[in-house]
Amino acid sequence: MVVAYRVSPLTYALLKFAIRTPWVTLINIAARRFIAPELIQNRCNGPELARALAVRLDDEALRLQQIADQTEALGKLGPRGGPDPSERAADAVIAIIEGREP
Repeated sequence: MVVAYRVSPLTYALLKFAIRTPWVTLINIAARRFIAPELIQNRCNGPELARALAVRLDDEALRLQQIADQTEALGKLGPRGGPDPSERAADAVIAIIEGREP
């Protein structure tokens, strides 16, 4: 997986102030590290996308490691068949408001 985002320059400028993590993709946020490359704004172009994808298609070990890392990160978001993600998010927000660890 390779993530690509390009938005208007104004939106990008506003988002830079709003986003407080080094990552923008949920899988990377959950992992607290870059698992999937994020090609944002000017890096979101054909040659960079092709390069990032080619590396993953050509390097089986890298591809399998990324799959394993993504699976682990998804597990942090909740087990399959577990509580609804929106309920978990609401519980986390309430915990923060109450001064508890989410």
